Amino acid sequence: MKKFSYLLAALLLLVLPGQAWAAEAQEDTYLTMEQQQEIVRQVKQIGIRVGVASYNPAKLQVSCPMPIYAYTEEGFRENGRLLPLLFEEQPLFFVVDDGDSYTINTTIYDWLLQAKAAVGKPFALVWDRNSVYFYDGKSWLLLHKLSHTGPDYAVLDIYQPIDTAALELCKLRPVQSLEDAYFERWPGEEEVAVYFAGEKQETHGWLTGGRTLLPLRDLCNMLDISVDYDEATQQITLNNRQDVYTLRLNDCQASCNGRQLALMDVPPQERDGVTYLPMRYLAGLLQLEVQWDEAARRVDLQPDGQATKR
Repeated sequence: MKKFSYLLAALLLLVLPGQAWAAEAQEDTYLTMEQQQEIVRQVKQIGIRVGVASYNPAKLQVSCPMPIYAYTEEGFRENGRLLPLLFEEQPLFFVVDDGDSYTINTTIYDWLLQAKAAVGKPFALVWDRNSVYFYDGKSWLLLHKLSHTGPDYAVLDIYQPIDTAALELCKLRPVQSLEDAYFERWPGEEEVAVYFAGEKQETHGWLTGGRTLLPLRDLCNMLDISVDYDEATQQITLNNRQDVYTLRLNDCQASCNGRQLALMDVPPQERDGVTYLPMRYLAGLLQLEVQWDEAARRVDLQPDGQATKR
């Protein structure tokens, strides 16, 4: 049964509207921080694996849960729920809630012409023994032929009168942002003072989730290291003497002169237009000595020192 939920999670991407949100009488579902972080962890892994570079997952929002229905001899019954993840009013990923855990599905089918029929409409997804359907309260749309083996599945005749009273039509609306979980901003997050060559700088870092993040461009400017950013690919290029480093927003992988480096435990992150990297990783890239004062929430950086181990 779980595999059908995974397949339908992929199908759902094609039919979700990308329009303004309408107030619906749907139950708001709020995830715990631990649940949010599990989803974010999977988003990061997916971004690394498939090379997603055209969006910032920190801006993801969780929508209301959407039921999936099976058609049986007794009529419609709910058979799973999905949590759509939204980015700039578009569905991007879908979280399959199997009761014990959340799993992200990213499969995309190129059925855009069919998807246009669903724009701006509340809808329900239904599968029967042979097919997957989209229902908008008035008409049915066949999405895909997909046989189901449940013993009580029946064949839905969309050309005959159908009792649809059991179907709940849902329209997307965001109820929770994943930004805090993505940046690991737990309660009590604090600013970090930055000292360079003994002098306090106007810029600052962040202490969040037990990690210290420092601003990339500000530190590069202090060292006269050029920084180039390609907005289309979200790739960052550093020219540090004879070495050329490349990295990308939301991607833990970095390289030096084409050679892959050790993975960052936290990927480059953007906050209010500023890119931040983990303190010790960034210090290693820029060949800085780093001292951390836990009590004072202060980091001291010294140029031309031995590169910090990553």
